Amino acid sequence: ELAVCAKRIDNIPLEVGTWKGTVGQKLDEATRQYAGAVGDTSILYTNKKGERVNVFVVCGRLMDVMNHRPDRCYPAHGYKEEGERIQRPVLTDSGAKAEFQTATYSREGSPAPARLYWAWSSDGKWLAPDDLRDDFFRDKPVFKIHFEQELTQANQSIDEGPSVDLIKVLIPELSKTLFPDYKPPVKAPEKSAKT
Repeated sequence: ELAVCAKRIDNIPLEVGTWKGTVGQKLDEATRQYAGAVGDTSILYTNKKGERVNVFVVCGRLMDVMNHRPDRCYPAHGYKEEGERIQRPVLTDSGAKAEFQTATYSREGSPAPARLYWAWSSDGKWLAPDDLRDDFFRDKPVFKIHFEQELTQANQSIDEGPSVDLIKVLIPELSKTLFPDYKPPVKAPEKSAKT
């Protein structure tokens, strides 16, 4: 089941909304084993305004995927977490809420800080708990996703910007692609203006 789920990563769409993606390199074998990743991909999405967001997706077992998360891995590679790590829901274009953790990381010598958003899913609903054992089963494959953008505006709200714009259109597609049994929420019909 894990191998079958991991293979679905290859079907992640490269065109969503106004964004186009370019597939990057996969993890090298040593890093893949260390991270417990059975499948992975890195995709750089660029929109018509020239904004860029790196998206990284990993599939693995709960305990492996749980331990390798940005708030642990980035500081281990010399990044400093700036400000407070926050849990934030994003309302996607499908009407579903996706929950993310977000934080900003900087490293000496880097041109600008990086803003990251990350979450996990085993059924198409994206959650960002501090302890995954409360929300996920050990016997189901888990996907981890993180969005990374260069932070060009120091005071940019965590509720807006390129990553949030991409999350809104990509997460519904990921849920359908990675979880064939996923049923998106039924959107309420829009009320028309009375004449």
